[in-house]
Amino acid sequence: MKSILFIHNHTLYSKVTIPVILSCVENGWNVTIHVNRLTLFGVSYGFSKRVIKKNPTGVKVINPKSLEFVADLIGLGDEWRAVKDRINFSIISQIFPSKFDVVVGTTKNLKRLSSIAQVHTSVFALGYQHFPVLLKVGADDKEDSCKYERNSVFLTKNSFANRHSFPDIVKGHQVVLNSFTFLDVVHRRRTDVVSKEKTILIFHPGGYRDVISSFGDSKEVCYASQMNFLKRLCMPLISMGLKPVIKIHPLRARYHDWEDLVILIDEFERGNKLEKGSIGLIGPEDWFWNLAFNSTLVLTFGSSSIYELWSAGVKNVFVSNFEGVSRSQKFDIFDSIFIDSYEDYLDLLKNPNAWNPVFDQTTEQIYNAYNDLFLGSSVDNALSFILQNMEK
Repeated sequence: MKSILFIHNHTLYSKVTIPVILSCVENGWNVTIHVNRLTLFGVSYGFSKRVIKKNPTGVKVINPKSLEFVADLIGLGDEWRAVKDRINFSIISQIFPSKFDVVVGTTKNLKRLSSIAQVHTSVFALGYQHFPVLLKVGADDKEDSCKYERNSVFLTKNSFANRHSFPDIVKGHQVVLNSFTFLDVVHRRRTDVVSKEKTILIFHPGGYRDVISSFGDSKEVCYASQMNFLKRLCMPLISMGLKPVIKIHPLRARYHDWEDLVILIDEFERGNKLEKGSIGLIGPEDWFWNLAFNSTLVLTFGSSSIYELWSAGVKNVFVSNFEGVSRSQKFDIFDSIFIDSYEDYLDLLKNPNAWNPVFDQTTEQIYNAYNDLFLGSSVDNALSFILQNMEK
């Protein structure tokens, strides 16, 4: 029986490992996950809504409870609960990686994986966030079999790849392209879109991220800024007969959660004499993909979720650069979907022909690069890559 160790250094990094973990369990592997919080008598400690809200950008708890939270986020909660008792959770496993046939992490923790690769020959990284690849860590591939990958927009010198240092990240590692593993579930569940609904999906920026609020802002400040957010974003949409639907961030700060938005939306609707339900709300752990596929527009505020949406073929996604710019400006190379000011937002709404954007050359190239990988086979690809390249 093959033994495999999974390591992470941020809770959400397990979005890409959990689908592979489930596949390994199904294939009879002995699976161990390194955790950084104790579990006593079946109770996981250290992960809760309070932990998320206190430091939403730095949630690094890895234990059975946090992993189940992420499994629910990606639509694999039932599958996770069905096999979790067959998984080993160890707080000391990372100290002894040589005990395992294979070690797997993500491209976000390559520093640790590279250190392990100095003493272990079968170390792999799964692509995360905006980098759709598989890596065998410390095994630079000189063969022509990776010629296609090496010529990819992700791995050649260009404005997008250079901005994210992709060519530098893969130096010294064997690399193949692969979609994000958690999108296989989206691929299975997607339905054909007959006609777009009159809804606008808005990804709430989550709070404490210098978009609509900053770290440590008081309840009064957060509520006031979100009320202004509702006014600026939603009123123009409602006046056009469109329905804004706000998706709460899974790692939301204090005063930016479901119960807060319910209060604010209710007050906003009453204060503006709107029908109840004029603004929709999707919870932080709820499935949003059906709405994403069917919405007239999707608005983000500097979130890497755009790469997931592009992968799945959702083209009508726009980056809003008028509610704090520290995050959104990272996407300014995508001219055709970058809303640079609030006036540009209002102009966009006045021009329905622009709601299905004609991409500029750079945006078209990057969109196609992600979407071409969306085949529903990324988990199988990952497991095959590991099996083919692990040391026997």
